Amino acid sequence: MTILNFYGAPTKSMDLPDLIRQVAASLTDHGTKVLVLDDITRLRMHRADDQDTLDLVRAFMSMHVTLVLIGVNIAASGLLRGGRLDPASGQSVLPPSRHAAVHGLEAAQTERRFDLVELDRFRYDTDSQITAWTTHLAGLEGALRLLKAQPGMLTQGHMPEYLFTRTNGVVGLLERLIEDGCT
Repeated sequence: MTILNFYGAPTKSMDLPDLIRQVAASLTDHGTKVLVLDDITRLRMHRADDQDTLDLVRAFMSMHVTLVLIGVNIAASGLLRGGRLDPASGQSVLPPSRHAAVHGLEAAQTERRFDLVELDRFRYDTDSQITAWTTHLAGLEGALRLLKAQPGMLTQGHMPEYLFTRTNGVVGLLERLIEDGCT
C-alpha cells in the first residue's frame, strides 16, 4: 500500500493479490526502473508475517524492475536464505515460507536471486582512503541545500578528520550527524 500511495494509486477495498497487480501496473505505468526497499533487515524470518513479506519481495522480482534491498548484515539475517539461520550449522532454522513449501523451492533459491554488495565503513589510514572519504563528503556537501552553505564546509580544514572521528567512517552515522547539524 505504501508503494501505491507514493504513486497516488487506489488501494481501497483491495485484497493482497489485487494490491500486487496494482503495484506491478503502477511500476510499469510510471516507467519505474528501480525499487529500493530500505531497512530490509528489520524483517525477522521467524515471524510468519515476515515470511509472507519475503514472498512479496519475491513477487517484486518478477515485475521488470531492479530491486535494491538495503540493510545491515543481510547475509547473517537469514533473509536471503528464506529463514532464520542456525549459527552453528549456517542452515535455515525454519521451514521455507508457505509459497516455497507449496512450490517445492529450497530456501537457498532466494539467495541465488540476489547479488550481495557489502559496503564496509570508510577507512582513514592511507592517502587513497582519505581521498575516498573526502570525495564522499564532497558528494554530501554538493547535495546540501542550506541558506548559508559555504564551499568546503565538509571537505576543508580539519572537518574531514573531525567527521571521521565522530562517525568512525560509518555512512549512516555520518549522514545522521550531518542531518542533525543542518537542523
